[in-house]
Amino acid sequence: MKKPPVRLLSVCRYENSVVPRPRKDTRTDRTVDQFKALLTAQSGINFHTVKTDGMQSEVRQLQNMISALRDELEKARITEDERLRKALSAADGENMQLRTTIVALRDEIERRQSDFRKELEGIQLAHQKEMMQLQETIVELRRTLEKTFGPT
Repeated sequence: MKKPPVRLLSVCRYENSVVPRPRKDTRTDRTVDQFKALLTAQSGINFHTVKTDGMQSEVRQLQNMISALRDELEKARITEDERLRKALSAADGENMQLRTTIVALRDEIERRQSDFRKELEGIQLAHQKEMMQLQETIVELRRTLEKTFGPT
């Protein structure tokens, strides 16, 4: 008894239902070979398989392909996770640097404010002393005028 040729099924979607549609073997073989070549070119994984008769061999080949794709996907996830960790680490380092800069700038502002207050107090004290001296000078000049010209 002769085995019927293996037919792979493609999926069509009609109004939210999945209906299997048979495809021709020649087109399927060509499409699978093109898919394997594309995956080999993009991922560097060798998907060349030995063509043998029987469905079990094809199933094994497809299982191997699925396994290789899963491995490639896992590598991509690991690479992306590592890239994300590095980016987060760099951002954390930058945040820490910015916080340190902020603290240093706050300290500098507080120091300058303190210096300004001290300078302002010194100026105010000098102004008060000058006012007192001027008032004393005015009092002495009045006394001198009163002694010289008499009381007015």
